[in-house]
Amino acid sequence: MVNVFGKKVVSSVLAVLILLSVFLTLPMTAENVNAAVSAPTNLKVTEYSDKAAKLSWSKVAGVTGYLVYYSTDNSNFTKLKTINSQSTTSYTVGGLTAGKAYYFALISYTNINGKITKSERTSSLKITATSSSSVPAPSNLKVAEYSNSAIKLTWTKASDVTGYYVYRSTDGKKYSKIKTLKASTTAYTNTSLTAGKKYYYSIASYKNTSTGAVAIGPKSSAINITTTSSSSVPAPSNLKVAEYSNSAIKLTWTKAPDVTGYYVYRSTDGKKYSKIKTLKAYTTAYTNTSLTAGKKYYYSIASYKNTSTGVAIGPKSSAVNALTISSSKLSYPSGFAVKEVATDAIKLVWNKSSNASGYYIYRSIDNKNFSKIKALPSSSTSYTNIALYLDTTYYYKIASYVNSNGSIGLSAKSPAVNAKTTSTSVSFTSKTSTSTTITLNWDYPSATGYQIYRLDINTGKYVKIASTSAKSYTDKNLSSDRYYNYKVRAYLVSGGITTYSPYNSVSVKTCLPAVKDFKAVSQTYYSVKLSWTKQNGAVNYEIYQLSPDSQVYKLITTLNSDATSYMVDNLTVNTTYKFRIRSVSSSKSYSDYSTLSITTLGATDDIIKANELYDEINKYRKSINLMQLKRDVSLDSIAITRAKEISQCFSDNRPDGTGWNTLLEEEGLGDYRFAGENIAKGMPDSASAVSVWLNRSVEGGNIREAIYTKIGVGVYCYRGVYHYVAIFYRPMKG
Repeated sequence: MVNVFGKKVVSSVLAVLILLSVFLTLPMTAENVNAAVSAPTNLKVTEYSDKAAKLSWSKVAGVTGYLVYYSTDNSNFTKLKTINSQSTTSYTVGGLTAGKAYYFALISYTNINGKITKSERTSSLKITATSSSSVPAPSNLKVAEYSNSAIKLTWTKASDVTGYYVYRSTDGKKYSKIKTLKASTTAYTNTSLTAGKKYYYSIASYKNTSTGAVAIGPKSSAINITTTSSSSVPAPSNLKVAEYSNSAIKLTWTKAPDVTGYYVYRSTDGKKYSKIKTLKAYTTAYTNTSLTAGKKYYYSIASYKNTSTGVAIGPKSSAVNALTISSSKLSYPSGFAVKEVATDAIKLVWNKSSNASGYYIYRSIDNKNFSKIKALPSSSTSYTNIALYLDTTYYYKIASYVNSNGSIGLSAKSPAVNAKTTSTSVSFTSKTSTSTTITLNWDYPSATGYQIYRLDINTGKYVKIASTSAKSYTDKNLSSDRYYNYKVRAYLVSGGITTYSPYNSVSVKTCLPAVKDFKAVSQTYYSVKLSWTKQNGAVNYEIYQLSPDSQVYKLITTLNSDATSYMVDNLTVNTTYKFRIRSVSSSKSYSDYSTLSITTLGATDDIIKANELYDEINKYRKSINLMQLKRDVSLDSIAITRAKEISQCFSDNRPDGTGWNTLLEEEGLGDYRFAGENIAKGMPDSASAVSVWLNRSVEGGNIREAIYTKIGVGVYCYRGVYHYVAIFYRPMKG
């Protein structure tokens, strides 16, 4: 059997009524109508959808009720409903087919003692059930976020509609309309829900028509979600007010496990809260700024978790509150100013604040974004910010704070002060040293003074050793042959601010001490023998000579560290010469000079006879066609020493029993191929001494020996007796 709506199955009570009414369908003939019964007026459709239409009309006086008829062709009408109430003026027809046209009409009736009298039928009212094309449903309905007490829905707008109806169910079957929204709306939050309970939602578009009826489109597909609980999305714990000032409140908390982040809520009355911030899961602090001084604020926080069905928001934490500080209760300290500036540091000073627990220092490089860099106790009245970049401007502010039950109350920040770190350092112009002093000289454009620091090798720290207004400083009483490290900086005092330049560092080594026991002996009229004590740390010795006709010392030789004597020859008889010596270390550091003066011997009888002895020997060698022997100053010195020794003990051995040739070793002439000595005493002149030697085999052999190349001669008169010595020599090389 097919009912009047063309459906094969009708399950509602209304459908049964419709089915029964098929058998009651009668033509509207005049005999059924009594003109005394007024027909209903103002029949209209107030709203209709793809499945139902709501009819309304004006109440008719004196009737028992109303009969509702419908038709699908506007010709054959079937009674749909008998309403046994005069006051009932609306009826909703269900079971419509989307997009199909229907016609509706009404009849009033009276029932007096079982006699039913009907009015005329009203004019028919046409309605076409909506479809997805006539009133499209909004698309992409989904749960954007949900909490323990609210669910937020979002969707994509439908075109050419007046608004939307939101429907809710708790069993997925029976839906109730819970909200009417405008067409511009794309989100709705359903609040006051039960934690851990499942809710179903659907949404339909509606359109206001020219007839005044509301056309409701097909409902969207339903979605569902279960509200959260403290076990599914735990709230962060230990929410507290960490700091508060005249314009900001800082909150802190302990992280919640397995969440995506947090929502921060604020209220000014402790009842109505608004979400003011979304934070990441790793965040454990938030500062709410731009607040009003002296006003109380309440805060709560909830975790949220991104899920496949939307953002799940956990229960809110217990609320905390704080009253922002007014300037009358706590103010920043007075006298905040820059006191000193250096290349990498700025010193700040201020006056103590009587009711503060301490102070916070804030810093910025753009005078806009300030960060807290230091917390100081109430006893502090200065702070030096170190490790700064040179030649950079820094801005600072200060605030007082009080500590109350674990929360920090902050005053307003002071006005900013600023200073620029320096970049120009002193320039060292010279560095000189002796064995006990180091002198530093420097240059700088303009300064009040200079500070000198020296490295303490025991602590590894620089210690200030002097301040001076001069551009030079001499450090005294130092150890010899040692490096000292210094750093020097300039400072300028102006307007109560001391500005320091960068440090400039230098390392200087003190010299070796002066060479000890520097002596001179004039052994011959044309030579001087210099001697000294060997010095530890020396690798060389430099010997300088000042001639009588000169004002400048001239370097005459550089000797290695083993040398302890040096023979200077080619000097002038009976003339005063000045000599000085200094040692050189491996680091090319020089010792202080040791200086002496000495006068060469005059033209004495001993010197004359020694010259004659030299001439007689070479005269004889020339007569037998032998090479002339070259006179050597060192050999002369040895010969003179031997002449004095044989005046005490006439022997080939020295007074200490060693051989005469040990003198060669002592004078640095030990590297020889051949060497010989002739000695004689008692002869009146040198010619006689040579004559005696020529008549003796060994002594004569030395004079006649062709292998010798050098000779040294010496004559010494002791108690009227002349002693003669000739040293014959050939070096290993030459």
